[in-house]
Amino acid sequence: MERRAGRLKRGKLIWVFCVALLFLLLLFVRSLLTFPDYNKFRYGYFRLSDGVVLDRNLYPLSFVRTDFNLRRAGYVRLREVNSRFLNLLIRSEDKRFYSHGGIDVVSVISSLRDFVLRGRMRGASTINMQFVRNYYGLGQENVVLRKIKEIYYAVIIDLRWSKSEILEAYINTVPVKGEISGIYTAAWGLFGKSPEYLTETESLILLSLIKRPSVSREELVKAALRNNGNLGLNISENEIEKIISKLPERYYIPKPADYLPVLSERLLRNHKSPVVTTIDKEIQKTALEITRSFVSVLKGKNLNDAALLVAENRTGEILAYIPNSFELSSGKYVDGVKAKRQAGSTLKPFLYEYLLEQRLLTAASIIEDFPLFIGKKGVVYSPQNYDRTYKGYVSVRTALASSLNIPAVKSIMIAGVENYTGHLKGLGFQPEKSDEIEDYYGESLALGSLDVSLFELVRAYMILANGGLYKNLRISKKEMAEEKRVLDEKAVYIIQSILSDRDARSLTFDLENTLSTPFYSAVKTGTSKDMRDNWCVGFSSEYTVGVWTGNFSGEPMHNVSGSHGASQIWFALMKELHKKTGSKPPLTPYGVIKKRIVFKPAYEPVRDEYFIEGTEPSGDEIPVDTGNIPRIIYPPDGTVIALDPAIPVSQQLLYVYTNCRDCILLSNSRKVESHDTVYMLGIEKGRHTLELIDASGHILDSSNYEVR
Repeated sequence: MERRAGRLKRGKLIWVFCVALLFLLLLFVRSLLTFPDYNKFRYGYFRLSDGVVLDRNLYPLSFVRTDFNLRRAGYVRLREVNSRFLNLLIRSEDKRFYSHGGIDVVSVISSLRDFVLRGRMRGASTINMQFVRNYYGLGQENVVLRKIKEIYYAVIIDLRWSKSEILEAYINTVPVKGEISGIYTAAWGLFGKSPEYLTETESLILLSLIKRPSVSREELVKAALRNNGNLGLNISENEIEKIISKLPERYYIPKPADYLPVLSERLLRNHKSPVVTTIDKEIQKTALEITRSFVSVLKGKNLNDAALLVAENRTGEILAYIPNSFELSSGKYVDGVKAKRQAGSTLKPFLYEYLLEQRLLTAASIIEDFPLFIGKKGVVYSPQNYDRTYKGYVSVRTALASSLNIPAVKSIMIAGVENYTGHLKGLGFQPEKSDEIEDYYGESLALGSLDVSLFELVRAYMILANGGLYKNLRISKKEMAEEKRVLDEKAVYIIQSILSDRDARSLTFDLENTLSTPFYSAVKTGTSKDMRDNWCVGFSSEYTVGVWTGNFSGEPMHNVSGSHGASQIWFALMKELHKKTGSKPPLTPYGVIKKRIVFKPAYEPVRDEYFIEGTEPSGDEIPVDTGNIPRIIYPPDGTVIALDPAIPVSQQLLYVYTNCRDCILLSNSRKVESHDTVYMLGIEKGRHTLELIDASGHILDSSNYEVR
């Protein structure tokens, strides 16, 4: 019975042993089959410490440090490494690398013998074992458990990968010194050269650092001399000391040119490297060079910063993104494309487009360009044209193309500030305090008091370029395209015609200027108050280009308007973009008719004009009504005037302006002496009433004001 029980017990043990062996075998086979192949390591596990941003054709635009635990600046292939170095590496780290199956049994036995007989620990890790230690991050585990895992995976990787793949993976991940990982980074960071050109001495020092990455210079010299003898090299001690003495305290790795700063950092924060953008590297480089060139020329006029954006009309893809003028900029980390500034006259096309779309005006409608005073809650707003002159009677075409301010203010009074604000919102602009829009902006909104970004402006002008279709601006290839109609195609076509009209523009800009390209383009400039910002935004049939120039500090420029600063960059870049391709004007859409018109009196020459069908005049003549209704121009009703305490009251005067030479002005029912259409009144505290009467005593206009 005892013998039989013993046999059963042994049988059970054998059965358990076989099951365990089978389980381990299955586990090994599973690990073998699921262990990543070399390509998964190369393109999945291996990561540079720098994220990379690529252009649309996969050319690198920018490298940004994203991993601060280690430093890997590049991946190197075996053929790109000095063969002498590779031979020394194998002799130093794993001399039977090409003959063992992941574990060097001879080295393990030799290491155990040394430990038993001499009490000396000696490493027996193969290149396979060292690599899987780095690959799986086993450095912090228990020594025994770590060694078991290293041996296990070293055998698997030897079965799955070729020897050259294992060696290549090893040299790209081996820790060298401090945070440096990989031979490529070490060669460039320590010796300033490619691994292909390492000398024998440099190779020896690099091998010594692989063995002991954290040693001091003195210890490194000793380690290098020891390896020098072990490897049978004949390098002098002086040569070793000389090279080690030249090693930098802080390594430096040269980086390629950065063509997309600021934006690339933002992209890599939100997306996994590599990020493929819509940028065209050649267009980006050209835009950068042009921007730098013009900013350097205009620095004498206190213009230090610029931003630029180029988009493709057909797709909405951004082809060039210049956030600032880089080394010339006062704010190298500021994104001038997204920063908000006063829009100036760049918003006027959208005001007139709204009026055309609502059939409130046509391109031939006449608007007065005379002095204008608007009183609201005691404050007087008096817009001025850029050149401080008045053009009299002008058409909408001339008013927009020549960027006249007073007609624009009169136009927003027709449209309504709230209606125009809603129109801008529909185009992607975001007015502040839109619930208080009348008080916050008022009629000044017509002249661009709204803060906008270059990004918003280019997106809105691209709507004009695409005949009223909205397309989202895209910088990443992963972004989905959007498209929807937001503007009337017929009204947009007339605005396109006006913005491309060199003759209509000549009243302010002359015939030859930096807005007149030798091919079809439509463009608008803008300058904010005190010349703090100037803009130029326009489009051809292929591209929409926007430029901002100014100072991030908010300082004003010295006599630099949109037609002299930003437009020069815009013009130069547009010519480069169309060096090899033409630009054709858009086709006239259905519902737009062309008609020859004659102004009576002839304030503007005879011309062919475009109209939305149904808004054209019945005849050829456009009558210009020059009969002004007699009125008090200034002060407008409700004006509040403050006395200047520094000037004697007797020397302070109020100038009253009217548009009637034959009328009589009464102040508190007393007649005021006339100087043509200007009257001078002494100032007294209190409420006062002005009345404009004709020769028969009929009141034509009145105005109340208060002096405090």
